[in-house]
Amino acid sequence: MPKPAIHHTHLTATADVKFLVELTYNDFVYYSEKENMFYSSMKGCNKASYIKVNTLRQYAKNSVEFDTSLEEKMLLRPKCPEDHGIWADF
Repeated sequence: MPKPAIHHTHLTATADVKFLVELTYNDFVYYSEKENMFYSSMKGCNKASYIKVNTLRQYAKNSVEFDTSLEEKMLLRPKCPEDHGIWADF
């Protein structure tokens, strides 16, 4: 039986990666280089290793180079390691 669309969605399959990078310009988007994960909250973020993406962007050589690096991290690529640990609870 096929999975319904509401089951889950891969963001890289639903939106252009450039649009996703544009979302990181919001001042409530955080990123953890350690976990390679994004987090967004208008209430702030007290998660260890998460820093505002706009702060990280300021430390980069330039915003174009930084945005390109984000695109690379977001895109699915062949032979990219996947962590299916999320399924352990099921």
